[in-house]
Amino acid sequence: MYELIQVSERSCYIQSPSAFGRQRLTAHLSSRETLSKVLEIADKVTAICMEPLRFEAILQWLFTGYGLTMNFEQYVLVGSTVRSYLAWLKDSGRLNGLFESNMLLWQRI
Repeated sequence: MYELIQVSERSCYIQSPSAFGRQRLTAHLSSRETLSKVLEIADKVTAICMEPLRFEAILQWLFTGYGLTMNFEQYVLVGSTVRSYLAWLKDSGRLNGLFESNMLLWQRI
């Protein structure tokens, strides 16, 4: 399991092969709660990928599931976070990236 490493009062990161990056902590979440949320989202992304899916379909599922409204800013911000999750899940052996008709698809292993 990957470890949540706190680097300051409100910033932490997950040490993993994919350089998952820093996660900004909100004032009301502890490091343990933040890690729990990160792992919950990772499980949701993994569950969504039962069948091979394009990034756009995964993003659509997540926006719908979390009741988010898509706009350009959300697409960029949430999209880059989801891409980080996909890379991390691939590096940790939970997802596989495959190419079909010159399109990258993500599927649970």
